[in-house]
Amino acid sequence: MNKPTSSLRNAGSRGLSLIEMMVAVTVLGTLVALAAPSFARIGERYKVDSVQADLVTALQSARAEAVNQGRTVTLRRLAGCPEATHPADWRCGWESFIDRNRNRTRDPDDTLLSNHGPVRGHQILLEGPRDDSLAYSALGRSDVATQGLRITPDRSTTAGTTAGTTVGTGLRRLCIEFGGTRLRVVEGSHPC
Repeated sequence: MNKPTSSLRNAGSRGLSLIEMMVAVTVLGTLVALAAPSFARIGERYKVDSVQADLVTALQSARAEAVNQGRTVTLRRLAGCPEATHPADWRCGWESFIDRNRNRTRDPDDTLLSNHGPVRGHQILLEGPRDDSLAYSALGRSDVATQGLRITPDRSTTAGTTAGTTVGTGLRRLCIEFGGTRLRVVEGSHPC
């Protein structure tokens, strides 16, 4: 009976050398470093999508309630959080209510329909003639032909620059058009 030689036995049970392990870790680290910005942009895009979805739901619900109730419904920003440094910033949240006297302020006899709490990590600016509220008439129309809600992450990741404009910053506009009857999303720095 022949015994296996010691060189064959040692070759099968041998692991990686220190140099081979260091090369493998370096290659893996490089691949992770190259992929990390893409993952950050995906996460940021998901967060902006979530904020946008909340705003779309609030706008559609306010418009539907105005038509169903046959009364003016106002969607108004809430104030009072320290992060909102701009007067048109809606990051503190918003409320919708039946605005019986159409003064865009919730009075004690106005019925509160919904209340959305603060939005962390994003600036939401209402662009238009009024920066603190939107109102829908009983016909489901707003008093402004076109307005926009600009959603910008506080700390945006950048994919690079193209012709002087930043690409991948997460800036998005939710355009309220045709007297509030149509919502359209615009990516980047393009106006409504």
